[in-house]
Amino acid sequence: MRRMLAPLFIVCTCAAPAVAQRNLVANPGFEDGLDGWRFWGGAAPGEILVESEDVHSGAGALRVTNPSAGKVRAFQPSVRLNQDEPRALHLRYWVKRMSTDPEALQCVDLYGRHVDGSGVGFFQNTGVEHAGEWVLVEQTFEPEKPVAYLGVWALNYDTTADVLFDDIEFWVEPPPRLPTTDLVSLQTDDLSLRFVSAGNLVQVRGLRGARGRTYLDGPEGLRPDVNLWELRVRNAEGETLRVLPDDRALLGAEVREGERGAMAVLSWRGVYVGNRPAVDVDVFVLAPPGQSLAWFTCRVDLRDERLGLVELQFPVLAEMPPLGDRPADERIVYPQGLGRELRDPHSNPTALSLSYPSSRASMQMMAWYDGRGGLYFAAHDGEGYLKTLLLGPETTAGLRYSVAHLPPDTGRPGLDYQTPYPVVVGPFEGDWYDAGRLYRAWATRQTWCSCGRLAERGLPAPVRETSVWMVGHMPRDRSGGARQPSLSPDEKRALSPEELQEAYLPLSPELNREAAARFQDYFDVPVTWWWTTWMLPAFDTRQGCQVPPRRFAESVAAVTDLGIPVIPYTNIRRFDVGIAEWEQLGLEAGAVIGPDGEVALEPLAGGYTAIMCPASETWQRYFARYCLGFIQRGVTGLYIDELGTATARPCYSTDHGHRPGAGKHWVQGRRAMLRRIRELCEPEEPDFFTGGEEPCEPYIDLNDYNFTYGSRRPDQVPLWQAVYHDYSVSVGRPMGKWYDTASMVRHYPERLQRGDVGMDEFVTGHGQALVFGIQPGWVRPDIPTYAPETSEYYRRLVRTYHHAKPWLLYGEMLPPPRILTDLPVVASVWRYKEPLPVELPAVLASAWRAPDGTVGIVLANISQEDQGLELVLPIGRYRSLVGLGPMSVERLLDEGAWQSAGEAMVGRPIAVEVAAEGFAVLRLKPE
Repeated sequence: MRRMLAPLFIVCTCAAPAVAQRNLVANPGFEDGLDGWRFWGGAAPGEILVESEDVHSGAGALRVTNPSAGKVRAFQPSVRLNQDEPRALHLRYWVKRMSTDPEALQCVDLYGRHVDGSGVGFFQNTGVEHAGEWVLVEQTFEPEKPVAYLGVWALNYDTTADVLFDDIEFWVEPPPRLPTTDLVSLQTDDLSLRFVSAGNLVQVRGLRGARGRTYLDGPEGLRPDVNLWELRVRNAEGETLRVLPDDRALLGAEVREGERGAMAVLSWRGVYVGNRPAVDVDVFVLAPPGQSLAWFTCRVDLRDERLGLVELQFPVLAEMPPLGDRPADERIVYPQGLGRELRDPHSNPTALSLSYPSSRASMQMMAWYDGRGGLYFAAHDGEGYLKTLLLGPETTAGLRYSVAHLPPDTGRPGLDYQTPYPVVVGPFEGDWYDAGRLYRAWATRQTWCSCGRLAERGLPAPVRETSVWMVGHMPRDRSGGARQPSLSPDEKRALSPEELQEAYLPLSPELNREAAARFQDYFDVPVTWWWTTWMLPAFDTRQGCQVPPRRFAESVAAVTDLGIPVIPYTNIRRFDVGIAEWEQLGLEAGAVIGPDGEVALEPLAGGYTAIMCPASETWQRYFARYCLGFIQRGVTGLYIDELGTATARPCYSTDHGHRPGAGKHWVQGRRAMLRRIRELCEPEEPDFFTGGEEPCEPYIDLNDYNFTYGSRRPDQVPLWQAVYHDYSVSVGRPMGKWYDTASMVRHYPERLQRGDVGMDEFVTGHGQALVFGIQPGWVRPDIPTYAPETSEYYRRLVRTYHHAKPWLLYGEMLPPPRILTDLPVVASVWRYKEPLPVELPAVLASAWRAPDGTVGIVLANISQEDQGLELVLPIGRYRSLVGLGPMSVERLLDEGAWQSAGEAMVGRPIAVEVAAEGFAVLRLKPE
């Protein structure tokens, strides 16, 4: 039984005083519909919906229907508590049961895990005697062990009756606070901050920039479980322990002045682990002259050589209060994919935990801001060490920021650690764009930008010339009437390459050529064909050693003879351990080894794949030769799946030429693999190019484009473009059923599977992608016949991109123009794994500086009505253009010519008309 009954339980129907602690439930009163809540019904056909008439308060309540007496639930993703010691949990909600069955579960449940990994759950079934009326439920739970995380579930089990929930609150008993004293202050002309202490615990307070705005002035006193740093160490018994300084350590602090600026030095000596002094810690905080940024570094010395360092969290900036008096206007921008914005973070229980490098953290920066600016947070690491970026609400008050540093030789006893890069924190003015530009000033000086901007780099011809990508299956030859075999995944893996060739139909070069030619003729711009499912027997089987069908090379040649490059799918990260080649090729020697000494495995397609270590000579040599085999069969380039997507894995092998555990071997190994692939393939194919899944900064100079598969979220912002657009090519915004037939069947009910039904999803998604400067794609080859109306829209979009490449391919992103006109909002639903409601203004706009210095403004009208509007380039954000004076304005015509459209100046409104589901590109040149 996974649940424990609460020791305290109260049911009442009278009002209770408001809760002072922060509610960990997002959208607790369902005023924002189902935002933050998800349906979970298993096999039950029930549903969750927002009730607008029968509510306890406000405009909404949650109705959980259960017509089959199964298990129907609404839930919120888990809130991370990470308790160091058990603390009381409080739950308060209003419920209206329609069932009088005492065996039916109609209640709110907290369920998750203890810190030690064991399950934990709390619930009390209540209110049967009050069925049909609103009842207040208040509960307090006392966990026996520290809790790592809990989800909030609204349950309706084992009854055919509905249940209503409203005003759900969940909070954690706050720990007692310790009085603080000022420890030391760091002061320059551009930055000041002070450190306060309570015993040997230290926190940053009063961070202030040159403009005088103060940040981080948290509540009075310190929590006893928060310090500027904290450690995870492993002892001789294999236990992982959390380490904070207590009153037995010695704490010293001073400020030093030097050529590099003012530096605060904080030192802890003899920090206890168990019953003995075991650790010394030094923190260095540098304020360089002329910057409003503080550079944090840390050194950890292990006195006790029986201990091994597993993780350093540093700097920990805790209980950060709202930036102003309107917390709902605050945002956090974070680098998942192209970039996302978390709104109202103080009220949103989403605590961000971003593993770098991966698509969860394509860069190493985040920012928190309101309408006046905010705080910039970044790890300025140019070598690619594994780390986790953490920012979001705490369980008691305010926000918390830290970086979890994962040292090389992870957990090895007696090894000291010095952070090999600074963590940079400081105030800035503006929003996500300005924070991105602050990061860009550092990032574009790193190795991954050493090839220069795209206009200087010399892109391979297919990447440079392509204006639309098609994706799909290459047709097979069914002239003999044969059918593909129906085999289980294990049976497919058991077949040899020769048996697979005999069992499966060959490709049809003729049909492939016809499909490519039709697509090319329709769009009438340069095309590239991304070939996903070329392999035998199925997409996710035989990963790492997939078998080309018969007539593979002929089919490729039939398409490339049309001038259409073909790139097949490959995967750089995994190998299928269920096929004979795993042992025959001796690839276990190249696999990631976990801390238990075993090969790291992940389930996939009914089997298991080994995660391969990119630093291993075995894997590097094999995969490069594997890639060369495709080039020798006539393809032009390679798509490399999971290059930037999946989380990097520490590897504990002692035979791969890297230090066991975390460190920088993943990035440096991947970079070595990409160089090796190029050295083999470029002599065979002059136009050779590679593309990887999702943007990821360490590979920019060695990879030619990024497929933005997961970057289609309602809260997307083009943060990546603000930093890297003129250094890195982004491709593709695959939208559901227009992407492939598998998405059509998987994500759309039958009534929505027709091509032009719900066209607004395609228009909003691809219209935003165009304005973000993403190269159009990827769409299915038959889209002109599958969705004629949609295709006509897309052909106009593709041709707009084609003629606007000086800005949308090569341009440096400028601050977004400000649209002065009140525009209607367009609502749609994007189907990405689950339906995602999205609302966007009717006209989207971006601005770019081309290599020749001209400014391009790109607009997309995603509504079904013509829109007339005024926009302006704000003086405060376009200071570099203010001195240019009047600029001539030209508008791009459909055929690629330019038409005069008057003149403009920075700070003055520009009037423009954009047709329904249409586009406008304006070119601004100094007169």
